[in-house]
Amino acid sequence: MGYTLALAGEFEAGDEEISVLAGTLIPGAVVVERAPKVDFSLTHFESSERRLERIGNGVVIYDNWGGKLSLDAWHALYSAARILMLKKKYYCVHSACVGGEKNVLLVGHTGCGKSNILLKLVNDYDWKVFSGNKTVISFENGGVTALDGTKTMSISSTDADKFPQLVAKRVDYQNRTAFLLDQSHYFENSPIKIDAIYVVRLNDGVAENNALEFPSSMHTLYPFFMDTVNADTVLCDGEDVFAGTPPEGSQKYLSQSLAKTLSFVKASRISGSIDFVTKIIAEDL
Repeated sequence: MGYTLALAGEFEAGDEEISVLAGTLIPGAVVVERAPKVDFSLTHFESSERRLERIGNGVVIYDNWGGKLSLDAWHALYSAARILMLKKKYYCVHSACVGGEKNVLLVGHTGCGKSNILLKLVNDYDWKVFSGNKTVISFENGGVTALDGTKTMSISSTDADKFPQLVAKRVDYQNRTAFLLDQSHYFENSPIKIDAIYVVRLNDGVAENNALEFPSSMHTLYPFFMDTVNADTVLCDGEDVFAGTPPEGSQKYLSQSLAKTLSFVKASRISGSIDFVTKIIAEDL
């Protein structure tokens, strides 16, 4: 991708929970004990006075974390990494990426069911996983190329128990499970070309498969490609916010690139049962 996102801190690089959570929330993250170059730093001091200070290319958080690495830290690190990616015209799409003979993005907000759909495509159709929750893409030659992504799945603990045969390593947190699949279920090479984009939602009460026509497709996909939902991070129990304001020009570049890409890359909205949705995707291309 043109950069390495190294996470260094007061923890052991081999700490399994740290590594799994990093792989869940931050695409391309590599956990190390020391980083030779720092593009962004997050420092925490234990304090009853909750506040955030912006210093140079980093932030200092004063908060009660009780000696543990708060999930707030991971979300703030993602917000900062997203800005670094946007500066290179890389877009972190809130999506999973999976493929068979063709490769697709499964787009949707948390809770829409994209992880369950991905796992069923892997289990039932032997598709391979490129990314589980966030996919970093670039626009090349008028198309969409997946560069990197989060390799760890994040799903409710109840749903994770439905696919024990796929799970190689798991960490449970806040009624959710972060887990890695066996290596055989992942793509061996990157980057990969994206052939279709599906906005998905599991809903047993419907069975809908509708093509997204331009310009509706651009308006629908733009927020997911810009990942506006995860841009800002609320910190210090709501006392402050790390603002993920995009670099100048990144929004215009995205809208222009999407407009070109969607003239020949298939985009659809699919809602229904997991059997209906996965069957449509598996047989659609």
